[in-house]
Amino acid sequence: MAGAFGKIFGKIFGNKADKDLKELTPFVGKINEEFEKLKNLSNDELRFKTEEFKGIIKASLSEITHTIDDTKARADDSELMLTIRKSFTRR
Repeated sequence: MAGAFGKIFGKIFGNKADKDLKELTPFVGKINEEFEKLKNLSNDELRFKTEEFKGIIKASLSEITHTIDDTKARADDSELMLTIRKSFTRR
């Protein structure tokens, strides 16, 4: 009985594999486009592209790391101020 209900429910709402496929399908086209751009490159050209991509990723991570460090510093300052306020209000 439960198996039949599951099949009907799956046909109406779809199953996990169908949902995953629907979510990933747009990326397949993008990947194929990038492949077409890169497939004719030599090994040396691919190595250069790899270094180029590493630089882009490093720059992106640098911005994120800077933002994280700023946020941590502000959090530390806020925590310090809360500690100072608590110590004065306990007296």
